[in-house]
Amino acid sequence: MRRLGLILVLAVSATSLAACGGDKTYSSVVDKVKDSKTITIGTKWDQPSLGLKKGAAPEGFDVDVAQYVVKQLAGGQDVNITWKESASSNREAFLATGTVDIIFATYSITDSRKQKVTFGGPYIVAHQDTMVRGDSADITKATDLAGKRICQAAGSNSYKRITDPPPDGKLDLDAQLV
Repeated sequence: MRRLGLILVLAVSATSLAACGGDKTYSSVVDKVKDSKTITIGTKWDQPSLGLKKGAAPEGFDVDVAQYVVKQLAGGQDVNITWKESASSNREAFLATGTVDIIFATYSITDSRKQKVTFGGPYIVAHQDTMVRGDSADITKATDLAGKRICQAAGSNSYKRITDPPPDGKLDLDAQLV
């Protein structure tokens, strides 16, 4: 089932995980946290109340959840966290290259993404909707978006629910992405 919103993305796989900045490898993020008491966490830094960096370290709900989860993974012990800004456009690459060990940020769970990363959540579900101008009488339901111009944010896949066929899409409408 497809879940939208904020989810916890764990880079926990059967392959080895190179410790960021170190020579030792671990079979999972959990093993790394337990053994080294260090972790590199990716979060978005441009979402007020969720993940925002105003000073030396990011703050917000995603940061609070990340700190709690990591401490639990370490058996209640303190862990040295290195924070890394992880925008929508680079988070999958950051996980794949070991730039970060784990990401706490907005990320839709889709079948295609399940092939690239392992999901450990969601830890909150935030539903999305479509906005149109208040004076627009020609768009009253999702299928009215056929042939219209739709905003496509870099790294986002929200538009796919409208333009793509299942399993990741819903409507398979012909629309112009801008």
